[in-house]
Amino acid sequence: MSIPALRPPPPALPVAALVAAVAHAGTTVALNLIRAGTWSSYGPSYQWRWPLIAMGGRAITIGAMIVAAAAALALVRARRSAGAALTAAAFVTSSVVLCVELVATWIWPWHEAGAGWRGDVLHVTDWVIAAPPLLAVIGLCAAGWADRGVRLVAPGALGAGLVMSSPPPLTSWAYAWVEHGTWQWSVEAGSYVQLPDTRMWIVPGVLASASVAWGIGVALLVHRQPPVPVDTVAPRPPAPALRRLTVALLVMAAVAVAAGIALALVQGKPADGARPLELVIPIVVGLACVGVAAALVDLAVTDVVPVAARAAAVAAIAVLWCVAVIAAQTIGSQRPDPDDRFGPPLFAVFDPPWMPGMVGAVVAVVAILSMASALNAIARQAGQRPSRGQTVVVVLALVIGALTTPWVLGFGTRSLEMSSLRVATLVSAAVVNLAAWIALARSAWRSSRPTSAYAPPRRGEVPG
Repeated sequence: MSIPALRPPPPALPVAALVAAVAHAGTTVALNLIRAGTWSSYGPSYQWRWPLIAMGGRAITIGAMIVAAAAALALVRARRSAGAALTAAAFVTSSVVLCVELVATWIWPWHEAGAGWRGDVLHVTDWVIAAPPLLAVIGLCAAGWADRGVRLVAPGALGAGLVMSSPPPLTSWAYAWVEHGTWQWSVEAGSYVQLPDTRMWIVPGVLASASVAWGIGVALLVHRQPPVPVDTVAPRPPAPALRRLTVALLVMAAVAVAAGIALALVQGKPADGARPLELVIPIVVGLACVGVAAALVDLAVTDVVPVAARAAAVAAIAVLWCVAVIAAQTIGSQRPDPDDRFGPPLFAVFDPPWMPGMVGAVVAVVAILSMASALNAIARQAGQRPSRGQTVVVVLALVIGALTTPWVLGFGTRSLEMSSLRVATLVSAAVVNLAAWIALARSAWRSSRPTSAYAPPRRGEVPG
């Protein structure tokens, strides 16, 4: 295997920027569908639509920003320029501020998030979050200004960054000015009410379009960054990251089994004796997911082929989405509610709103497929043949998981009585998914063995 003489920019950075941009645009459009009355329902779940969309959108953005921050730090390590440092600082700041915002937003009661210290925190984060998109573009332009392609992309990327980085008062003024005519006096209500109109789509449409344009611009700017000679930067072989991923996957499997047993024992029982488990279970599962995500982020910035780096970045974002959703629902479920307005006092890990099981199933499928793809690419890079058994197990887990994951994810979040169907569903899903985690861990360990292309030569061997 020949090692290239030039080191390209980290492939995980454009992937993370595009995911963050699409997530921001999708959340803006989805929330405006509810605000404009286009997507309305009189069902009992309508009141939970807004927080669920906000929770899911922010979770994807947090995961993408963390991966982008790690990739930008790898870019700083390779280029050692002020522009790359500015880009890394922008993504790191955005990651930290988004995590702080997550905590301040989901503490109960939600409707008081704009008052007191939470209101002050959210006011500051609104201003701080506005700056990183523009700063990231400025840093990438400064780092690669010598390239003609960077100079061609720079005006559009800077313009999109300026729109995304508009301060909150300017955004509020734009909404008020454009939608002024949509407010009409209502005799029945005795006040002005906003009537749905196409003008309500102007500002959200501009923001969503600018977000997508910013993501494309960042991806192009990263792609046009001049590569650096490999001898200027110490190599980062993927073997240590693969070993950490192996341990994290095995820990995740053990935690999943323990959490499933604990849920099966206390599901449908009175909540008084099992109250600590409502906090312990999601925290332990979230920490196990953090370990997997950290190993995937580390793997994405090592010296692997671009296909593996991109797949590892996507898997890391999917796992970090799970972490952020678990954190938001855990924080929101710790509410002083002695009257128990949401149902009988039975054991349940989370209070409403619950993230739909099918959404979690899609994210789990993306994470497993991306991990399998990354590991297969790394195995081929190291001259190994991808394991057919792993592929069969992963595919089987996806097929059965697609049928059972909505049940399993709903299990433990609602106060449900045990039944033979739920027990059989939980056991089958647990066995198959456990086999998938172990198969992925085996593949990661196999790729990290000395047969890897990055391993040092054995005693008596001649390098090369």
